Amino acid sequence: MNNNHSYQQNQAQKQINPDFLEPLQIAGRCDSYKPQANGFIASSPLRPDKKPSLSIYYSNDGNKVHLKDHGNSGATEDEICQALGISRSQLFRFSYGHSKPISHFNTYQNRKGEKVDVVRYEGEDGKDIKAYPTGIKGKFYPLNHQHIGREGSIVIVEGEKCSDYIARFGYNATTWKGGAGNWKHTDFGCFKGRHCILWPDNAPDGIKAMNGLAFALDRLGCSISMVQIPDDKPPKWDVAGGRDSDGNDFPPASGDEILDLLTNAVKFDPLQGRYTLFSDVRREPVEWQIEDWLPTKAITLIAGDPGLGKSTLALKIASLVSTGGKWPDGTGVKQGEVIIYSGEDDYNNTVANRLDAMGFDENAVRHTASFPDEEGKLIPFNPAIHLPYVHNDLKRLKKTRLIILDPIKDLAKNVRNSFEDTQIRAALEPLLNLAREHNIAVIGITHLVKRHNSQGSTFLDRINGSGAWTQLARACWGVDHLDGEKALFRVKSNLGPDGGGFYFNTEQTRYNGIKTSKVELGDMFEGRVDDLLAESENKDTALDIANEFLVDWFNNLETGKGSSWQEIIEAAKPEGIGSRSLRRARDDLKAKRFIRTTKTGEHGTWFWLKN
Repeated sequence: MNNNHSYQQNQAQKQINPDFLEPLQIAGRCDSYKPQANGFIASSPLRPDKKPSLSIYYSNDGNKVHLKDHGNSGATEDEICQALGISRSQLFRFSYGHSKPISHFNTYQNRKGEKVDVVRYEGEDGKDIKAYPTGIKGKFYPLNHQHIGREGSIVIVEGEKCSDYIARFGYNATTWKGGAGNWKHTDFGCFKGRHCILWPDNAPDGIKAMNGLAFALDRLGCSISMVQIPDDKPPKWDVAGGRDSDGNDFPPASGDEILDLLTNAVKFDPLQGRYTLFSDVRREPVEWQIEDWLPTKAITLIAGDPGLGKSTLALKIASLVSTGGKWPDGTGVKQGEVIIYSGEDDYNNTVANRLDAMGFDENAVRHTASFPDEEGKLIPFNPAIHLPYVHNDLKRLKKTRLIILDPIKDLAKNVRNSFEDTQIRAALEPLLNLAREHNIAVIGITHLVKRHNSQGSTFLDRINGSGAWTQLARACWGVDHLDGEKALFRVKSNLGPDGGGFYFNTEQTRYNGIKTSKVELGDMFEGRVDDLLAESENKDTALDIANEFLVDWFNNLETGKGSSWQEIIEAAKPEGIGSRSLRRARDDLKAKRFIRTTKTGEHGTWFWLKN
């Protein structure tokens, strides 16, 4: 059905209220009256009048007759009607054939000039609000926008009942069509630059709506004040009276109370919360789970090609955190509990066995298991949907200091394009918020893009694909081969020093008779990852030179005589042989049993000599 037909059909339902009373007919029920603009001024039926005080006049749209007793500002239209021996429904010109009597009748207009009547019916069994005709769409203007004076403040309330009530006291009052959230579909541009006083209902939806409207009006150049609902008012209280959430009736606000609340409305500051002066910023040091390496309140990535032991290395770190162990440089690792998510390795036959072999505290490490889906059915943990549960659970698991996600890309399972920065950021933000709120460190395991697919030439460019992974992470570690050994590099750190790293070795072992693997951490080294790897790639020639130097060195030593390693390093320097090449050649010769080590005395120096 098209809108025009719908409009005509609904208009056919609109009819003159057969019981409608014109202002003159109502004035005739009073002891005395005389004409005034848009109606009459008559003697009040509520008390003896020395001079007429009852205004009887049409609404701006002519659809209703208003009654206002100037000598008794607290008197309601119902009370005045009762004293006059009439029904309030007789004040409304039109009717739509509803079974309940009309209590309010208001007309809205949209940008196209189309009009919609919003009629409020009230009976013993409650209220009913209808809009006629249906099907009229588009943004509507606020109620009576064309009749609001150019001077003075505009009071914006929620609902026609409240708007009509406040207007009775001479204020520029308005509202919007529809429920609390419908202010978004209202064109308030007609109030540009005006002072608006917002009066919310005493309910969460009403307060939320007025806060949102305040920001919208600010963008229109309006100055805004917000009525503060007194603490003694019940939930759902509004200015026009009604029934609270407990079913108790409450009276409308008096004229004096309205004046007091409007006068003391608090100026709305749109800048509040948007900016913070650094004079108000609390200074805090960066907190570390591992000093200068693993920051708390942040995400740290471990990236590398498959088969390099990233997952086992992460479990080694979990073991160190659970026991408060030592980092390769001797730094103490802060002790705490750990949560592990493994999307690729089995917890029973892989993860648990590796942790056992690396000496973890089994009472300080837990793994994710089953979490509820939308229907409450337990399903395997899915980082993309279950992170809010973890966020809440950490309020109870207060000793947790580290979360490991392996792989972290599972957090973005619902992302359509893993190379799209905005989508990856949206997926990572909840994890970052979790880390910040609970002051924990997060390690995410990820992969490298193949060199020919990466956008740049650095190690950092090769991590995952979208730049958002490394941009939101405060630290990035890389795993690769260096001098023929596995090594972990500190690729990036926004919170501390970067560069350097340590060697590590992945070993096959047995624990409680079960075959498994473990990581042993080795010596530290200095340098930047890209420089080190570039140098390492050119090491074949350097290795041959270092190997030849060492063979000559040991062949020239007297039988049974040895040299300290530092002595050998110093002798190689004039030949332009670096310590890493020398070390690699030394290990090769040791493996071939060409050389060996010996120690002088219980606390003596280690020496290298030829077998």
